[in-house]
Amino acid sequence: MHITPLAIKVDPLVGRGDRTAGMHLTEIIHYLELTDRGMPEPQHWEEAAAVGFYFEDAIRVALRDTWFRGTDREIIIPGELEEDGIIGTPDGLERDGDEDVLWEFKATWKSYKKSPPEDIWHYMVQIKGYLYMMRATKARMAVLYLCGIYHPPEPLLIGVELEFTVNELVDNWRMLTTGKANMERLEAAGPWQMRVMT
Repeated sequence: MHITPLAIKVDPLVGRGDRTAGMHLTEIIHYLELTDRGMPEPQHWEEAAAVGFYFEDAIRVALRDTWFRGTDREIIIPGELEEDGIIGTPDGLERDGDEDVLWEFKATWKSYKKSPPEDIWHYMVQIKGYLYMMRATKARMAVLYLCGIYHPPEPLLIGVELEFTVNELVDNWRMLTTGKANMERLEAAGPWQMRVMT
């Protein structure tokens, strides 16, 4: 047998369209994690994001070909939303009866036992932000825990449906718009990333 290394270069962002310039919801969440929650700067973000994008594409097709087969239901990609100068890009939107339902797809190396989806702060802030922008209250998530509960380390796919009150969405949005205003003030004085790190 002869083995030749094969360099596979796949850009998970190809085909996703250009990102509109401006303040994105995920950037504000990242800022809040660093400043208000004292979280460390994430390592290997690009590799982790690639896994998430691959999962997002695969699960959307799997849902279409299995769960939604034989129905008139589907998940569409809504594109960018904008509210109060904040840009959001939800993973999917399903029309369920007379209501819109947000779909979010996540892949994580966290342990499901220690971090169920509803306990992952940035997931909940992001989902509530998108729901506010959509004027909806219900979300469905598919989360791939790559190592499951770690004992044994095997993949685990978890689905959850979440429904929030309008007050929860408004409070979350207030936190995001305050974060945005703080980022803009810091950017006027210099890049906020540098100010956070010093």
